[in-house]
Amino acid sequence: MMASLTGMGQITITNDDFIPLNSTLVIAYDTLPDANIIPGPGGANQTWDFSNVAAHDVDTMLTISPEQTPLVEFFPESNYASYQTGDSVYIYFHRNSDKVQLLGVGFTGSDAIIPIMKYTPPETLLDFPVNFGDDYTQTFYTDKTMVSPNPELGYDSIRFKNTTVSRTTVDAYGNITTPLGLFESLRSKDYQIQYDSVWAMVFGNWVSVSVTVDTSISYSWWTNDQSIGFMLFSIDMESNGVSDVTFLQNSIQSVKENSVASAKLFPNPSSDLLNIEFDNSITGQLTIFNQAGQMVTNIEVSNQRNLQLSVSSFSTGVYVYKVNSSRGVVLYQGKFLKE
Repeated sequence: MMASLTGMGQITITNDDFIPLNSTLVIAYDTLPDANIIPGPGGANQTWDFSNVAAHDVDTMLTISPEQTPLVEFFPESNYASYQTGDSVYIYFHRNSDKVQLLGVGFTGSDAIIPIMKYTPPETLLDFPVNFGDDYTQTFYTDKTMVSPNPELGYDSIRFKNTTVSRTTVDAYGNITTPLGLFESLRSKDYQIQYDSVWAMVFGNWVSVSVTVDTSISYSWWTNDQSIGFMLFSIDMESNGVSDVTFLQNSIQSVKENSVASAKLFPNPSSDLLNIEFDNSITGQLTIFNQAGQMVTNIEVSNQRNLQLSVSSFSTGVYVYKVNSSRGVVLYQGKFLKE
């Protein structure tokens, strides 16, 4: 997975370098970063050694088609989505050769206060091609009104609005070392000002409850190594120094999109029965693997177009399925999530 380095070249990142659908990212969080993990200066030919980070928490993110998600109706323009297993969060994007834009997020956990948050206009995460020296500013907001959970307090509804003014500068390039290896990279610096306001509807009028203003600075490192396909490393800053560190622990990519067909799986994620539907009746074998590459089950398929698989005994996580013909040809391949 390590890039081949002949020097500190200035790389360019394009849409082709972004991770495809049906891939899995294992993301780790260092909540007590070592004092030597700092962003360092900007500029050309920098060197960053973050090989000693610790994974205090780990989450799995699955990149999926929006049509496979339960909240797609709220994001009809999305053509790319992800699911974070730890927080039960679906994230919706629009991706093309020009940009990757964040449309919004949907929370499916039972404790979600606001289940849907949409960004207006969408937040630009990557503006292709990404080059050293890029500099752009954007403003986006979320605005959500909900019925008051405590109407006895005298207000019928609550409105939350967040406006973010963000400036992104690709301020450095060089070589970065993480637990995954050594990579040529670009670093972006994001400076944000967030204005959060809360109103309550009292006797038919909106009354301001609170207004807060926060500023934040974060740094993120990206590579054009297509075996990675995602942000390698990020540092969030507070007034007294580094607050949080996030880093990519593993990138399990699908085969090239459309080179092997995906069966129709539903529901996905699944906690009990998983339905599998093929384009045509097939004869062969269905094999399921866990994230470690270990075979979990192997099922004979005999002139069938539909299968129902019990996954209730599977451990929570991401699984890879492959369907081979009786001659060993891979007919279908993809992933599903066991909740």
